[in-house]
Amino acid sequence: MVGFVDFKVIPVHQGSEQKFARIFDFFIRPSVHRCGYGTQLARKVISSAKEQGAINIEISVLPDNKAALAFWQSLGFSLHLYALQMTV
Repeated sequence: MVGFVDFKVIPVHQGSEQKFARIFDFFIRPSVHRCGYGTQLARKVISSAKEQGAINIEISVLPDNKAALAFWQSLGFSLHLYALQMTV
């Protein structure tokens, strides 16, 4: 196994016919980074999401993870939302 992905196609809101895909987890074994497996897996997710009627795909990436940001941007993703968090 070189990696895995966990994603789901979900209605935009309850009762909506429009759907989006959410990638919850995406992992490629570090020993095979930069061998094309991540790109192949991501393209399969994109294709599957389209086939299931998703109008967009979301994935969260930490802002300091430059490699992941560059990877997803190379596939056509763009920054959409900043989320704020507070530790209490």
